[in-house]
Amino acid sequence: MSNSNYMLPFCVYHKYDRSSNSLYGYLGNSQKDKNGKFKCIPYDNDWELKGTFYAIDPKIRPIPHRMNLYMVERNEGFPYNSTKLDIDYDFYFTQMQKNKVYFLTYSSIIKFTVPLYFFKNGMNLLPSFTKPDASDKFWDEWTELKPSPLYVITDKSIINKSIDNLEFKCVNGACIPWPEEIDDIYIANKNDSKFDFTSCLMYCNVINSNRGVNSTNLLSNIRHSEENSPLIKTSSISNTKPSHSLLYILVIIIVVLVIIGIAIICFFLSRKGSSKKIFTNEMIKYM
Repeated sequence: MSNSNYMLPFCVYHKYDRSSNSLYGYLGNSQKDKNGKFKCIPYDNDWELKGTFYAIDPKIRPIPHRMNLYMVERNEGFPYNSTKLDIDYDFYFTQMQKNKVYFLTYSSIIKFTVPLYFFKNGMNLLPSFTKPDASDKFWDEWTELKPSPLYVITDKSIINKSIDNLEFKCVNGACIPWPEEIDDIYIANKNDSKFDFTSCLMYCNVINSNRGVNSTNLLSNIRHSEENSPLIKTSSISNTKPSHSLLYILVIIIVVLVIIGIAIICFFLSRKGSSKKIFTNEMIKYM
């Protein structure tokens, strides 16, 4: 299966305004060409395409291990630049907005990826594949955002292999790009299986044991661990006790309420009797 339906190109543009000595950035979606391929096309005469990276279709669920769903917001008015970067927690992806770009990519350094930095100056967000020269005073007013850098796949990072045919390995629960053979330094047992991205996600639902035990489904493994955990068993036994204790407490509360009720009734009856006696004595006095 090809990666073409799940790995999409995203485009990084810069624009320099000489009149105000301002630099603007824009991260945008790619567009389909006449052959049905997604490509980064010229955004505007004033905007320069600085680079293309590949990220995962934001609609894929579950969100892959070691990845985040990122959202880049765009200014809807002039100069139509990017203004905000956030990690999006809309896991069901129900509220996609037109002025925002969404993508899934790695949140930490991964082999065969490159860092993508994000800098902020007021309401201007600048995505960049390089860090600015710290000695250049032009950058004094720019700050790097907290989620930065993100780690993305580029043609150069995968040694110019075709993105459609790029293979992935499942390593410690994460799908890692694997354009060429390298020493398998990530895991103790040898893992030779390689897949397209979506097949890798499904394969990563299987745990490969380092102890020579057959692979087991992740959910089955968790269920088995819970069933054999002494903490879980103790908890399940102790959970039957609170139900009896609750019953005893309820009975005691009812008894106390009944006693209080009887006491209140007796109190009012005694007051009524004493009032009647006083009234009778007063009547006798005047007769």
